[in-house]
Amino acid sequence: MNRLVAPLLLLFSLVACGMGDLSLVIRYDRTDGLAAGAPVLLERAQIGSVREISFSTAGTYEVKVGIDRAHAKSLTEHARFVIVDDPAKAGAKAIAVSIAEAGGTPLANGAVVDGSTPVAAMVDSFGAGLKQGIEELGSQVEAVQRQVEELAKSDEVKRLEEEVRNLANAMQRSGEEARKRLENQVLPMLRHEAEQLREKLKELGREGEMAPIDQQLEEMTRI
Repeated sequence: MNRLVAPLLLLFSLVACGMGDLSLVIRYDRTDGLAAGAPVLLERAQIGSVREISFSTAGTYEVKVGIDRAHAKSLTEHARFVIVDDPAKAGAKAIAVSIAEAGGTPLANGAVVDGSTPVAAMVDSFGAGLKQGIEELGSQVEAVQRQVEELAKSDEVKRLEEEVRNLANAMQRSGEEARKRLENQVLPMLRHEAEQLREKLKELGREGEMAPIDQQLEEMTRI
C-alpha cells in the first residue's frame, strides 16, 4: 500500500497545479481592477491566467499566476509583466508579458518577480536593443496614456515623476541609437501626457505639483 502513496500524491499534486504548469507570484503596488481568472498574454495570445490575488504585509499586492507548461521556458529573467486592458473583454484587465532581452535563465516554479509599469517595460525594451515590434510598442503607449489619465484622480503625481526619472536614467545609459529612439518617441509622449495632467491638476488648484516633473523633462533635453 505504501508504494501506492507516493505516486498518488504526485498525481494529486500535478492535477492541483495544472498538470505541471509554471506557478509565479508577481508583486504590484496596485492592481487597477485585475481579478482572479484574468488572462496572462504573450504577443496577444493567452499563455496562462491569474489564480489568486492577495495583499501582503509589505504593502504590495501578490498576484499568483499559472503559466501553461508549453510556454514556461519562454519566461526568463528578462520577462516583464504589465497590467493592461483585456483586449477580449471590455472593462476587464489582463497581464501582458514582454521579453526585454533574448536569452536569460528561465523563471523557476514558484518564483517571485516584480511587476512592471508600461513605461518601465518600454524603457527595458529600448535598452535591450529595440527588439519589441511596433505593434507592441503602440499597445504599451496606449497603456501609458490610460495610466496617466488616472493620475490626477488617484493623486499619483509622484508616480509620473518616477517614470520620467527612470526614462532619464535609461537615456543616460543607452547607446546613441537607443537614446535617439527614446528622445524621439517616448519623451514627446511623456511631455504630452504631462500637459494633460497639468490641465487636470489646474482644475484642482494643484498645478504647482508639476514643478519637479517639468524640471526633469527640461534636464532630459540636455542629455
